[in-house]
Amino acid sequence: GQTKWHSGRVPSSPALFLASGEHPAWLNDAVARRVRRRILERPLLEQLPRLERRADVRYFLGSPAALDEVRRHPRFVASGVSAADEYGADIVALGVVEGYLPKEEVERLSYLFALREVEELRANLILHAAAHWPFDGRRVAPRAVVAADLALSMSERTRRAGEKLLQT
Repeated sequence: GQTKWHSGRVPSSPALFLASGEHPAWLNDAVARRVRRRILERPLLEQLPRLERRADVRYFLGSPAALDEVRRHPRFVASGVSAADEYGADIVALGVVEGYLPKEEVERLSYLFALREVEELRANLILHAAAHWPFDGRRVAPRAVVAADLALSMSERTRRAGEKLLQT
């Protein structure tokens, strides 16, 4: 079942869900109030280093067939460059797939498709391997999640597009 986050160490994704105007079912009201207060006190852009820890980001080089299979995976949730258009972010990365999968699925698919890990700027597949799964029933990540993923990129254009989206 779902873990109801109530105290102690909360994954940093609640701030991004709340900033997107959503209240995830797995987040209790007391924590939500505390996180909302933090968002009001400090812009999300200033909180990016802390938000970076919400998933392990892995960069791969994969075949077009592997990218299609990953994109069609039932638990794949588009984010970053794969969801930028959904929220009007000014970035296009043709031939690049980015999104979230549960950590164990990233491991399984990287083995199954013989994905090669590469440095970020050479990757055509960017997978955020999530230990905590806040995306049940979604195909696209919330707006602030997409913006944060863009803003944490090494590509200057992608980073600027994410920062702009975080501020709107």
